[in-house]
Amino acid sequence: MFINLSNHPASEWSDEQMLAAERYGKVVDMPFPQVDSGASADEVEQIANDCVNRILAMGNAADITVHVMGEMTLVYNIVISLKRHGVRCVASTTERMATVLPDGTKQSKFHFAGFREYGHLSAQQQKHSLGWLSDRLPKWLSQQLYNKNTYSFAAIVILLVAELTAIVLGRHGSWCWLIALGAFFLASIVLLWLIARHHRLKFRISSEIMTRLLANTIAPQKLGVFFLLAFVIHLGWVADTVLYLLTPGGPFADIALPFATSVAGLLTLIVFFPDGRKRKSDTSTLVYVSGISNVTTPRDNVYKNLTLRPLVRVLQDAQGDCEMLILLSDFTHTSKNDITDGINAVLNFIGSSSTVDAGMHIHDQLRLVIREVARREFPEKRELIDRMPINFTDPCNYNIFSQCFTTLSSRIKELDDSAHRLAFNLSPGTGVVSSLMTLMAINADRDLYYYSQDASLPDDLRLIKIDKARVSLHNLLSQALENVAKGD
Repeated sequence: MFINLSNHPASEWSDEQMLAAERYGKVVDMPFPQVDSGASADEVEQIANDCVNRILAMGNAADITVHVMGEMTLVYNIVISLKRHGVRCVASTTERMATVLPDGTKQSKFHFAGFREYGHLSAQQQKHSLGWLSDRLPKWLSQQLYNKNTYSFAAIVILLVAELTAIVLGRHGSWCWLIALGAFFLASIVLLWLIARHHRLKFRISSEIMTRLLANTIAPQKLGVFFLLAFVIHLGWVADTVLYLLTPGGPFADIALPFATSVAGLLTLIVFFPDGRKRKSDTSTLVYVSGISNVTTPRDNVYKNLTLRPLVRVLQDAQGDCEMLILLSDFTHTSKNDITDGINAVLNFIGSSSTVDAGMHIHDQLRLVIREVARREFPEKRELIDRMPINFTDPCNYNIFSQCFTTLSSRIKELDDSAHRLAFNLSPGTGVVSSLMTLMAINADRDLYYYSQDASLPDDLRLIKIDKARVSLHNLLSQALENVAKGD
């Protein structure tokens, strides 16, 4: 297989370049990711990890050649990682032919000259990569090594076995055995962390952990439930040992080992906390999840105040096939005729020749007006917008958290597979809806966007991807406490 990881689809290549590529195998396009100019080195490395994981899931490393051309720092990270796993990487080379025109200007044409392989890793780099190990394991097990939750599961098993054994040894064993067990536990955890690092998976203590813990408290996610329970137990254990140490006359020797064990366990749980990410295929469809409550003409008759704009602006970076999933309001205080009138008013305002009538299903009315606004926003993406499926959830009350959660999560579970990638749009909807989408994005490491209301920014800079590691706990926590107060 010859994977073209670049911004130039193979369909645009010359016959000569295509023939050269086909000598390596079947040509498969994979768009080169966009890299924000302000992205940190860690963010670029994470993008590289995602690309590498997708490529390794496509087949045997020895049978894959990847044509890598694009932003240089990302190319470096991708190539180094792929080479460590035994994947051949090449770049295309060209010859420049310059012609001086009669007016004195130069015209340059580039002729494909061939593919050149990126340099080999040194023996020392290969030795430290552990990539050879994956090639010698069964395919299923090899794939699991690139799944972050595999390491999370292994970490909690090692932790629980070590602590249960320590309890038994504490009653019937000796200090020597306890020290040996502690050394074995630390060595196992460090080795697990090193192997994960060699597979380009990041485990570290970050500001995101408390947000993820809170998100799992509100909406538990499988392995996250066990980590949350273990985290609470260890947190209480640490507090108990600290209070005991502060008690006058408390024997330090009796409590030193439990204290060290509880702290080590707490740190292990924090570092290896699962992220709920599921592997996505290279052809997965991006699904934009938004909310919609009512459709009315814009405030002050200014087009930029149209409430549907933030909903469709997520299509700004859309490439290839995508879908929309809309969390639908129950329109409790609006009659169907009023909804139809509002949609027609918007269509008339934007100059569309289309109209709707009360006999049309509300879903069809909304699909029509969403497409019309999207076409006006992105006329160059008309073909994409025309074929893009727009689906709706069952209606729900936007101010009742449990109802919104039940309605949306049932649809999200249907889409949480290798064929779909989810991106949540915070812009439309209430505080309840925004909190719900935030915790769903954090729980499973999905993308999270919002459309800035800062009118001084140009439209193409107002769509902002949120760094979830810096999401304020205030929104989630206040929503959780409000739900408890309501008995919701």
